[in-house]
Amino acid sequence: MGDNDDQNKDDATEDKAEATDSESAEAKEGDEAKPEWRAQLESHLDDAKAMGKDIKERLSDASKRASDEAKETWKKLEPQLETAEKTLRSAADDAVESLQGMFGDLKGQLGRLRDKL
Repeated sequence: MGDNDDQNKDDATEDKAEATDSESAEAKEGDEAKPEWRAQLESHLDDAKAMGKDIKERLSDASKRASDEAKETWKKLEPQLETAEKTLRSAADDAVESLQGMFGDLKGQLGRLRDKL
């Protein structure tokens, strides 16, 4: 009977090691996914900022020829661009914090359940 107890302990140790390896792999996958969506959003922001910079330069270079309507439209769009940048950064940071907390809680609950089994 002692041999069975030792075998069960060995099996439990192997199961914990495999679970730790699996959790580590999942964490790495999540880390890889995070930069992907964030990079996409950053790319959209960079595109919008580049377009805004181009428009601003064109208006500056051709301010005498630019219509009042174009200048007025730019004045309305420029703050929206700045707001979009601030919102992106804030929302992304908030989402990351929220998801980290959620996954931390979930992992804790799953770990406790696994330990009971």
